[in-house]
Amino acid sequence: MKTLYLFFSLLVLVGTAMAQCPNRNLVFESQGAVDNFPNRYPGCKALKASLIIRKDQVTSLEALNGITSIAGNLEITDNFGLANLHGLETLTSIKGNLYTYNSGLTNLGGLENLTEIGGSLNLGPAAKLTSLAALQNLRSIGKDIDLYGINVQNLAGLQNITSINGRISMVSLHALTSLQGLHNLTRTGMTFSILGALKLTNLNGLEKLKSIGAALPGSTIYLGSLIIRDTPIKNLASLQNLTYLAEDLVLHNTALPDLQGLNNLSTLLGSLELNSNALLENVDGLEKLDSIGQNLTLIQNASLTNLNGLQNLVSIGKRNEHFVTRFLTIAGNPRLSVCDLKPVCDFQEVQGEDFMMIEGNAPGCSSFNELYDSCRDLPVFSFSADTLFFTVAEGAAPSPQSIQLAISDSGNPGVLLTPSMDSEWLIIPVTDKVGSLSFSVNTAGLAPGSYTAIVTAQAPGYRTAFLNVVLTITPAAQLTTVRINAGGESITADDGRTFSSDQYFGGTDRTYAIPSGEIKYTSNNALYRTERSAAAFSYNIPVVNGDYAVVLHFAEIWFGSPQGRPGGAGKRMFNVDMEGSRKLENYDIYAKANGALAAVEEVFYLTVTDGTLNILFSSGAADLPTVAAIEVVPASEYIRSTLTIPVIADAYVHASFTDENFGTSGELIVKSGEENITRNTYLKFPLTGLIQVSSARIRVYGYNVESTMKVNLSAYAVDNDAWTETGITWNNAPASGTVPLTYTTVNNAAGYRDIDVTEFVQSQVAGDKLVSIMLKNRTFVNKKLVFQSKENTLGQAPELVIVTHRPTDAGSRISQEVRPVSLFSEMENQKSGIYPNPVRKQFILRLSKRHEGAVSLQLINKLGRTYDIAPAEQTKKSDQTEVDISGHTLNPGIYLLKVRSATATEHLKLLIAN
Repeated sequence: MKTLYLFFSLLVLVGTAMAQCPNRNLVFESQGAVDNFPNRYPGCKALKASLIIRKDQVTSLEALNGITSIAGNLEITDNFGLANLHGLETLTSIKGNLYTYNSGLTNLGGLENLTEIGGSLNLGPAAKLTSLAALQNLRSIGKDIDLYGINVQNLAGLQNITSINGRISMVSLHALTSLQGLHNLTRTGMTFSILGALKLTNLNGLEKLKSIGAALPGSTIYLGSLIIRDTPIKNLASLQNLTYLAEDLVLHNTALPDLQGLNNLSTLLGSLELNSNALLENVDGLEKLDSIGQNLTLIQNASLTNLNGLQNLVSIGKRNEHFVTRFLTIAGNPRLSVCDLKPVCDFQEVQGEDFMMIEGNAPGCSSFNELYDSCRDLPVFSFSADTLFFTVAEGAAPSPQSIQLAISDSGNPGVLLTPSMDSEWLIIPVTDKVGSLSFSVNTAGLAPGSYTAIVTAQAPGYRTAFLNVVLTITPAAQLTTVRINAGGESITADDGRTFSSDQYFGGTDRTYAIPSGEIKYTSNNALYRTERSAAAFSYNIPVVNGDYAVVLHFAEIWFGSPQGRPGGAGKRMFNVDMEGSRKLENYDIYAKANGALAAVEEVFYLTVTDGTLNILFSSGAADLPTVAAIEVVPASEYIRSTLTIPVIADAYVHASFTDENFGTSGELIVKSGEENITRNTYLKFPLTGLIQVSSARIRVYGYNVESTMKVNLSAYAVDNDAWTETGITWNNAPASGTVPLTYTTVNNAAGYRDIDVTEFVQSQVAGDKLVSIMLKNRTFVNKKLVFQSKENTLGQAPELVIVTHRPTDAGSRISQEVRPVSLFSEMENQKSGIYPNPVRKQFILRLSKRHEGAVSLQLINKLGRTYDIAPAEQTKKSDQTEVDISGHTLNPGIYLLKVRSATATEHLKLLIAN
């Protein structure tokens, strides 16, 4: 008996040892070694050291499936046989670094579930690596991001990284055209550098970056520079939120004409180095910079003409570190003649010639001695005020303004007045004398907004003076925005729109409200629970004359509601007139919404010419007219888009086949009953590019195949979006919520069924930009519901229909799992255009990329009358189409052109001439 016990114990100990992971690095140099891993280390999930994959013999990592964490590094080196990392799908954490160099990787597929890198992300050189999208769930990187010699066009995959403690370095990324992917980055703890990105012309994607660098812990040593070298950047506009640089600003061999975009940079603890920027004409954009902690270096900037952007600089080289030597270099700038800024002069006085290089610039700044003469105690120019302000309404002509220019001695120098670049709107006086100077502005062609210019007054032997000129153009007439909660109190919608309490109404004063209840297709339930309802009533809303979008909000809260009477089409039918023109006749809310307690919007475009918008509600064929809310918005500002988003993953799971996947089936099945017959359907949709959602509903096409019975179909929230269409089974399907979001019923008539999922989609827009839904029957009636999947050859795949009142995010792109849909791949919020305008008989319509498929056109006159217009056939290679209106009798004047497609609706202003 003892012998048997000892033998059994030995087997247990051996089995336990075999299940443990090794305490050393795992190095795989052959495919056989990889494939033997599960046999050699059964049950090993958490590696205790590094995983190193090298040499061309390794071509697949599928045998490593099950590894969840690596305590050391993941290194893929000297390996051209491994194209991706599939097999590591269960890996969530790397405590060390992720290295790839001299590898054949084309993508990082297999790392889709990686959320943490404790060390650095080091990629390259890897010339075949074209995508980082597999890192889409990576949320933290402990140290650096180093990208060298990889072939990516953008940085999509890094979008969840908001902060880096180390540096970000991009070297020789010759295919890089965009920094999108870093669009949530707010800070780096050390240097941010871009070197040799030969196709990168802007920094779009860095709009949230606020600070670069910081002091080393427990030290006064600061690290963190912004370095852009050998990269044809044309503007720095995306750095508008950058306020702090711990070390240097280095711009070398760029295509920058100025430094606009750095307008909020106030702290530069290191050096400013501008070197070999051939197109740099000025340093405008640095007006908020008050100090340069170390060196100022301006070398070989062939177009540089002035340093006016540094006018507010107080000091150079005064950072409090006694062991650091300061240098000031202004050399090889052949058009720069004035460099006697006060901080430059102060530096010269304190440091002297040994620490300065002034040479190769235009006369006036071509040598140390010339600078010395400019900086010594010379008479100075001075303006009587620092800033001259012009404020004018759009289209108006402002009066000239005068200011005094004085000198500190009794001389009579010839004054040269020079405006800064891009200030053609400023008219400077034609004089070379001091005294009263009259300035004026020409606002022709300028849009409302703020414009600034700097005027320098200079002469040989005198210190230069600077005058700021600020021009503000206000809109000619601000159109009115009015929002009214009919029959209710003031309320703020979840997207920030504020509706006032009921006002401007006339006629019979009668309102109705329900105390509670969910309203479908909106998250603003309270807005639709009140209504104004009477036999006849009106709204007379004071507005500034102009073109408006008028939005009427409805919900049937009486017929078909628990507090009211039985519902059905035809129970309430009424009319609506606006500005004397009928807009709705025998309108039936119940029929339009396909039921009670459902939000409906109707939008009308019209022109108000008498200062009052008149809306009349009158009885029609049945019962009383009603309205829940009214919006009056300038037509140019109103945005309402209905987006139809196709499903990107759909599959059903079967209780009898717990490990079988049905993702490629043409059917989606829902059935509940005995345990072994239950089937549930999972759907996944992308929300990329969406900023706000007003309503959301899922549409599925199918029917009850076993009876005429109306069977419950409920939608449940699924928070885990990691499931895949070809991987999901009954056993691994993600858990859903326990309470259904909403439901509908399905009978034996084939057709679309809509299910409201507004609130859950809104929560996902604010989160990971993916939404998963499970469909099931919760009444256990043992009836089979069949719907068409995206694999069904007949089409009619599941859809997510979104209504949004905000523009979509222009920078967003969908992930690789999403099928190409131009709605998301070209999400620019741009408008279509008309040429020529005014129009006589024909015009060219340039369609925005927001439109897809067939386009319908309507002309709408001031009275609301519509004219259907037939566009010429548009070629697939062009976004232009010719429109002929010669067949219509149209009076001269302003019209709205309504451009409508499946993906967008626009209203363009058009003037018809005689």
